[in-house]
Amino acid sequence: MSDNLTITKNNIVLYLSWLPQERLIFFCYDHLHQEIYKKSSVEMNKENIIALIFEYAETGMRANKVIQLIRKNCFSRIKSMPKKLQRVDLTGFNLSEANLREVDLSEANLSGADLSRANFIDAILIGAELNDSILHDANLSEADLSGAKLIGADLSKTNLSKANIIGANLKGANLSEANLSNVNFIAFEFAKRNNFNELKRIDLSDANLENANLCGAYLHNTNLRRANLTGANLSGANLSRVGLIDQLERTDLTEANLENANLCGAYLHNTDLRKANLTGTNLSGANLSGAGLIMVKLKEANLSGTNLIHASLRGADLIGVDLRQADLRQADLLGAKYNSDTKWPPNFDPKVRGAIQVD
Repeated sequence: MSDNLTITKNNIVLYLSWLPQERLIFFCYDHLHQEIYKKSSVEMNKENIIALIFEYAETGMRANKVIQLIRKNCFSRIKSMPKKLQRVDLTGFNLSEANLREVDLSEANLSGADLSRANFIDAILIGAELNDSILHDANLSEADLSGAKLIGADLSKTNLSKANIIGANLKGANLSEANLSNVNFIAFEFAKRNNFNELKRIDLSDANLENANLCGAYLHNTNLRRANLTGANLSGANLSRVGLIDQLERTDLTEANLENANLCGAYLHNTDLRKANLTGTNLSGANLSGAGLIMVKLKEANLSGTNLIHASLRGADLIGVDLRQADLRQADLLGAKYNSDTKWPPNFDPKVRGAIQVD
């Protein structure tokens, strides 16, 4: 018997040992030789049923067939799994709707697995391989995904609230409509100095990023269309050219911290930025037409060529802000505060627009 066959057959025993006896009997009935089912249903214990299946897989071809059947048919909707599955190989397994709550899958290989609607609450996935896996609508709240590889993974509608994804690699992942509230993105693989492209072109459309920490994240060309970034920390983040195809249109950035962020050329039409901190933010060439900028802080922001047509700047802090090259046509400045250091476009009278001088 070859080493590969030994490994394969040993895996059969390992995988089947995780299953309840009734699931084993159904597996025999649905997929294996009729004689195996007849023997397995005659008051045999679990170990003997596994031994029968192991014996059935006597050739390389049969062993591979059994492994494939196990991958596709045994673990979907399973209610209980062993709590310690470190370093196991579950490549390509169908674990849809499986209950993996609090299971330790550290360094496990789940690449290409169907994990849709699976329960991973409080699961440990440190260093796990999840490349090209399907995690659609899965629950990963409070899971530990630190150092995990999720390249090309489908995380659409996935619940990642309060998950630890520090050091994770999400290159090419789909996070549309995902819940990433209260997630800490600091030290993400994409944020490391030598890997600044890792979040480039990620799909975060409709994602819930409420209170997420995206401090220093590189979000160049990332799709954030209709994302909820309420209270998110984006200080020092690079969002340059985000929104060129409407990725930030109507995005909720209420109370977001965008201090020193790079929003050069971003398309923020009709975006809600109420009470956002835009101190030192680069908004040069950005389109903020119709945006809600009520009570925002714009100290030392770069507004060169910024489109503020029809934007609402009610109660905004414009003290010392240079607006000489901004387009303020039909902008609402009622109650906005400015001082003698504030610079306005030629022939522009802020008082007529309702702005208040505070010195």
